[in-house]
Amino acid sequence: MTPTLRPRQIELLGAIARAWEAPRPLPPTLRELLEDTSFASTSSIAYQLDYLYAKGWITREPDRARAIWLTPLGVTWSCDRGFLPVFPTIHSPTERE
Repeated sequence: MTPTLRPRQIELLGAIARAWEAPRPLPPTLRELLEDTSFASTSSIAYQLDYLYAKGWITREPDRARAIWLTPLGVTWSCDRGFLPVFPTIHSPTERE
């Protein structure tokens, strides 16, 4: 069963997905997410990221600025809703060789 997302979580997940469409796709920083969303602070973004991580939408690496990755669930959701134009191959650094 797919976890339910609230409007703020949808906005945040969309912003993460859009970061991959940039000319130089990289995982977004909290500051970049703050600029791309209507959130008031990075702490409110961090709170929502904790939820998305706990429910399996994203994965994160501790103590790194650019360490927010979409899981297969997050990529599929983003493609289905038009946040990503095609089904991309997004690997976390731990999956790279």
